Amino acid sequence: CPSATVCVAVGYYTGSPGRPSWLLLTRHGPRWAAARAPLPAGAVTTSWLMLSGLACPSVTVCVAVGDYFDSSGHDQGLLLTMRGRSWTAVNAPLPAGVTPDAVLGGVACPAATRCVATGFYVDAAGHDQALLLTGLGSSWTAAKVPLPAGTGASSGVNAGAVACPSATVCVVAAAASPDASSLLLLT
Repeated sequence: CPSATVCVAVGYYTGSPGRPSWLLLTRHGPRWAAARAPLPAGAVTTSWLMLSGLACPSVTVCVAVGDYFDSSGHDQGLLLTMRGRSWTAVNAPLPAGVTPDAVLGGVACPAATRCVATGFYVDAAGHDQALLLTGLGSSWTAAKVPLPAGTGASSGVNAGAVACPSATVCVVAAAASPDASSLLLLT
């Protein structure tokens, strides 16, 4: 909640027939209202839709992240940006040469003009690889996350929570290895 009178909440609920659907709630003043989030082109509305991360750096800007299935059956990362009271949706960009499957789970906005989103994509060998996005609105850039020595690409890495105490410093928590038993802190 960026102020005492403006607040946003995200999540999902199980609709019929048992599929998760986005939950996007906004409060401007004393009452909460369900907002209808736009979908990117190619999203299948009768499939999995989930919002799992939210950051509101000001009363007029919020970013929510999550995922959905497209018409080809691929899991796609989703970026929703609220400006004022309206939301826009864009697909999460991916690093060059990777498969289209991706999920976003964390977002932090150290300023109303810059955000960092985290998640993972599936590489050609079927392993999860950490994903880091920077940007805002319809302008996002994807980067492969550099891994510490000894962490092989076949281990699988999922970037999760992100915190940005300033515009130039962010910390990302990531799980590595086949059973996600190793925790990496990326700065």
